[in-house]
Amino acid sequence: MIKRAHSVIEKIYSGMKAALLLACLGLAWPAHAQQDERAEGTRPDTGPAEPTGDAGAAEKRYIISSGPDEESLAGRWSDRTLWLELGDGPRALALLTREQDVPARGALLVLANEGDPPAAGMAGALHEPMARAGWAVMSLGLARLPVAVAYSRRQTAAGVAGQQAAVGDQGDATDAGGEQVMIDVIEERSAQSPAEDYRARVQASLDAAVQRLTDEGYERIVLAGVGRAAGHVTRYSVGSGRAAALVWIAPEFSGTAEPVSEWLGGKF
Repeated sequence: MIKRAHSVIEKIYSGMKAALLLACLGLAWPAHAQQDERAEGTRPDTGPAEPTGDAGAAEKRYIISSGPDEESLAGRWSDRTLWLELGDGPRALALLTREQDVPARGALLVLANEGDPPAAGMAGALHEPMARAGWAVMSLGLARLPVAVAYSRRQTAAGVAGQQAAVGDQGDATDAGGEQVMIDVIEERSAQSPAEDYRARVQASLDAAVQRLTDEGYERIVLAGVGRAAGHVTRYSVGSGRAAALVWIAPEFSGTAEPVSEWLGGKF
C-alpha cells in the first residue's frame, strides 16, 4: 500500500511539473512575440513598400489650386449664378441675389477688388444685408492685372516718388544758394496694349451686368467699387451715364487723384 501510494504521488508530482512547464512556455511566448514587435518598431522607417503589379504603374498626381475658379464658384452658388456674354471674349460670372421686399428699391452692382472673385470680401458680404433692405445685389469679380500692366504700375509709382524727391531736393538746393541738381526719371515702359485690353474687358463686364439688371426691370442701378475697382466703376459711370449713384468702398487709385476729379466733373 505504501509503495502504491508513493507511486501515485510521484505521478501527480510529475504531472504538476509538466503543467508548470507548459504554463511557463505559454507566458514566455507572448513576451518573446512582444519583443519581436518592439524590435520591428525600432527599425528605421524606409517608407511605404513599393507597389507591385499594375498598381505600381499608376503615379500619384498632385494638384495645386490658387483659389476658387469660376466653374467651382458657379457650382457652389448655383442658385445665384449668372453668366454674362461679352461678345467675342469669354463670358463673365456674376452672382445675383434678389431683393426680399417687393417692390425693389433698386439694384446694387458691386465690382470686387482686384484679384477677387464675385463672392469674396465686401462684394460677397453685401448680398444678404442689402437684399433684406429691399435691394437686388449683383457682384462681379475683377481679374488680376496682366504682368506687363502690373510692372508698368510699379514703375509709374516709383517714377512719381522719384519726381517728388527730385523736386524737394531741388528746392532745398535753391534755398541754400547751391547748384541745382537735375534728376532724370527713367521713362515709363509702355504697356498700352495689355492695359487697354484689360480695361476693355472690365468695362464690357460692367456694361453687360447693367444691361442684365435693366432687362430684369430694375430702373435704379447703383454702382460700387471695392479697392482698386473704384477706378473702373468711376470710368464706366462717367462714360456711360447709366448709373444712378456711385459708391467707393475703401478705394485705391493708381497714380494721382487728378484723373478721378476730371472723370467726375461734378456729375456725382
